[in-house]
Amino acid sequence: KECVGEMIQFCKNNDLLRLWIYFWKEWYSKGKWILWARAANKNVSHIKATMVVESHWRHIKHDHLYKFHKPRVDHLCFILVKKVINQQLYRIQLLQQGRYSVPWRKDFKKEWKQHEK
Repeated sequence: KECVGEMIQFCKNNDLLRLWIYFWKEWYSKGKWILWARAANKNVSHIKATMVVESHWRHIKHDHLYKFHKPRVDHLCFILVKKVINQQLYRIQLLQQGRYSVPWRKDFKKEWKQHEK
């Protein structure tokens, strides 16, 4: 509710009625809110949701934007669409085929086997 209230106030203060209509129809309606607002879930804390987003952007900066301090918006969009999304789709495909394991899996498995003994 706070998020919606802040957005309503922002749109009112800046005379952005059309923006508010767009957000309401495409993002803030009940059906759409559940899809994207992780913090709306009582089981996921706001801090945890923020950490996931920050981690995602840190990887994008490190892997794809390391040469660009302040990239232009069009260049950033190009990187996201052509590189980041393709990389994520490839990882999803490997996961679905059972050929991708998370980076920490080897260490975890090694430690697990040590505790088995």
